[in-house]
Amino acid sequence: MSEITSDRARTAVSVLEAHGHEIVTCGDGTPRALPCAALRGESCALSTHSVDVALHVEGPEPPGLGDEGLLCAIRSFVPVVVATTEPGVPSEPFGPWAAAVCDLDDLDGALVAAVAAPLEAHGVAATR
Repeated sequence: MSEITSDRARTAVSVLEAHGHEIVTCGDGTPRALPCAALRGESCALSTHSVDVALHVEGPEPPGLGDEGLLCAIRSFVPVVVATTEPGVPSEPFGPWAAAVCDLDDLDGALVAAVAAPLEAHGVAATR
């Protein structure tokens, strides 16, 4: 997950853990000027874990530094799921890279579907 400090993100963690998912994140939830663990000399979750899907949970604030891990996941071709605050509305700025957009009620199903779905951009990159 890109961040785990907002109320919606904590709800998502509870839902996912109840379904047996392991949650990893870039940091420990401590607010910092530089949240990226790798840039602080710590281990990057993408390097130390097998990450099947990256989850961004939209909150009341626009994405910020705490969501930078999602950019790393996108760049690493990890499927992305966006839990939106307005189902049916394209998510910004991560919507174009999302394998699935859902609300918190459909989170487990969206993650499972995103992991199983073919991702065209990934195939193009692999072919290149």
